This record gives sequence, structure tokens and C-alpha cells, in this order.
Amino acid sequence: MIYYYSKKELTMKKITWYNYVIIVIILLFLGISFGFVSTVKTNEWIEKIPIIIRPNQKVLNEKNLRNKIKELHLKYEDVIVAQYIIESGAGTSNIYKQNNNFLGLKEPHSRPTTCIGTNLGHAAYIQWTDCLLDYSLWQTMCARGINSQEEYIQLLGSIYAEDQSYMDKINNILNKK
Repeated sequence: MIYYYSKKELTMKKITWYNYVIIVIILLFLGISFGFVSTVKTNEWIEKIPIIIRPNQKVLNEKNLRNKIKELHLKYEDVIVAQYIIESGAGTSNIYKQNNNFLGLKEPHSRPTTCIGTNLGHAAYIQWTDCLLDYSLWQTMCARGINSQEEYIQLLGSIYAEDQSYMDKINNILNKK
């Protein structure tokens, strides 16, 4: 049994089942109301915390790059690795460090992309694997019909690179291997 104190009679009185139900309903209503309000406020506070989730993020190095190139079934693996060496200094350039862009890609305006904007005049990515995925989109759009590594390098020299000696730099790296 549940009792309450009556100030008028200065005694303890039993709570009737009707009053008991009303009290339970009021408590439930208050609990739900305050619980909802505190949850909403907590969610508003939590949503302001920036979180970047990078599951299984691997460090960019030649081994991981080659594995990802194979995973994406990209053509001309050695050429892409040479571009990585030229464009980012093997992952040491500021453009790579600030943009996760190790291939010197610019933000495209006429094809699908994984970039999140432009920084330092180059496309910016959340992680380096997004840069390689964007490169695969570029390769799909621009390198259709290319059947040899030599043709591919010529394509890079004509439409990809701003450096006139880009093809020579790639060939020098390929010849050293």
C-alpha cells in the first residue's frame, strides 16, 4: 500500500487506486516529457561535434597504392605509381598533405567526382582512396579506347599534365624499375 500525508488532518492516508493511476500517468507524462527534452538537447549538442570516420584507413605508400589500384581494376598500374611519385613527391607534397590528392587532380566540372572542393588550386578529398577513386572515374571517361601503356602516357602528356616534360618524367621512372 502507498500512503500520503494529509496536511489538513495531520495523518497518513491510503492512496486509492484511482489516485494511484492518476499519479502513475502524471509521472509517466513528466518522465516522457523531460526525457524527450533532455534527449533533444543532448542530440543537438552531440550533432555539433565534428566527426570524421575513416574505417580501415591505410597509410598511403606504394604497396597500399598498388593494392588499391588492383582492387579498383585500374589500367597501367606502374604509370599511376609513377604519377604518385611525380605529383606528390611520393606522398610528401603540401597538396597531398592538405588535400589527400596525390595525383595532382583538379576539381572536375563535367564528370562525376569524389572530390569535396578545391584547395591550393587542386581537388580536395576526404582520404587518399577517394583521390584514387576519382582518378578511376577520370580514366573511365578520358582513357577509353587506349590500348597500350605508350598511348596512355601520351594521353597524360596531352590532356592531363601541365608540365611539358611529364611524359619524359613518367618514362624515366618506369625505366628505372
